[in-house]
Amino acid sequence: GLRVSSSRTGRRVRRGAVLTLRLDLAGARRELDAAVEANPRCAEARIARGGFLRDHRGVRDLRGAAADLDEALRIAPSPPARLERGLLALEEGRAAEALAAAEAGLAVRGDWADARALRADACDRLGRREEARAARAAWREAAGDTIASVAACVVAHGYTRLLDHVSAIQWYDR
Repeated sequence: GLRVSSSRTGRRVRRGAVLTLRLDLAGARRELDAAVEANPRCAEARIARGGFLRDHRGVRDLRGAAADLDEALRIAPSPPARLERGLLALEEGRAAEALAAAEAGLAVRGDWADARALRADACDRLGRREEARAARAAWREAAGDTIASVAACVVAHGYTRLLDHVSAIQWYDR
C-alpha cells in the first residue's frame, strides 16, 4: 500500500474512512478535504477523496474524483490509484479501460477482491457474460471474509443504511 507522508494527513484520511462507515458523509468530506489541503502531494489522500467522490451518491462529483485520481497517478502511479481510476472509468461508461485497470491490479496481486469485482463488472458491461460469471465467483472467494466483516458490522452497529450494499453483494451471487 501507499504510505501517507504526514501523520496528520494519515489521521484525517482514516477519520474520513470512519465517518464514511458511520454514514456521516459531510464529516467525511470535511476530513478528506482537510487531508488534501494539508498535504496536496499525498497520493493516499487524493485516492481516498477521489474514491469517496466517485462512490457516494449524496456527494458524488465525478469531475472532482477524476481530478484527484489523475493527480494521485501523477504523484505515485500505484495499483490502488489505477484501480480507483478504473472504477471511475466504469462509471463513465469506459468498460474496456476499467477492465485494463482490473487486469493490471490482478497482475500485481491475484487475490485482490476489489480488482476481481471490477473485472466482473467490466466483463459484464462488455457483454462477456461467461468471463463475468467466473470473475464474480473469484470475487466471492477472495471477498468472503470482507463480506462477513461488513455483515457483522451492520448487525453490531445498526448501520441499517449499509444494507443497501447488500444488494450489490447479492447481485454478485447471481
